Amino acid sequence: MTKNTEKKREHIVLIVGILIFLTVSYSAFFLFPTLKSIDKAKKQLTQYRKNKQELKNILQEYRKYAGEEKKEFEGNLSDFISKRAQRSQIQLVSLRPFDNNRSVEIKMEDLPPDKLVRFLYDMERGGITVTQMSMTDYKGTNRWSVKVFLKV
Repeated sequence: MTKNTEKKREHIVLIVGILIFLTVSYSAFFLFPTLKSIDKAKKQLTQYRKNKQELKNILQEYRKYAGEEKKEFEGNLSDFISKRAQRSQIQLVSLRPFDNNRSVEIKMEDLPPDKLVRFLYDMERGGITVTQMSMTDYKGTNRWSVKVFLKV
C-alpha cells in the first residue's frame, strides 16, 4: 500500500505542478498582455475623445466662417477693399488702383498679425488674390508695416 500511496501522491504532485505551470503560462502569455492591451486601449480612447472634442471645436469655428456671405465682390475693387478694411478696423495708409481698378496696392502700418490674417482671409473669400506681399516689423513689437498687391 505504500507504493500505491506514493504513486498517488506523485500523480497528485505532478497534476498540481502541471496545473500551476498552466496557470502561470496562461497568466504570462494571455492574461497579462490582454490586461495591458485593455489599459492601452483605455488610454487611447481617452486621447481619441479629446481629439474628437478638439475637432468639434475646429468644425464649429470653420462653420462660423464658412457661413459668411459674399463669395465675390461687386463693383469697385478699391471701394470693396476700403469697406473690408474698415470692417476689420484696419487703417489703410495708402490705396493705389492699377489696370482700370483690377489691381490694387495697399499699405498698412502698425498692424497686429491677427488683423492682417483676418483681412487677407476676407479678401480671398471675396474672390481677390494676393499677388505680392511684403511685411516688416521695424520696431520689434510684433506690429507690422505691410504692403500688399491684390488682383481680381
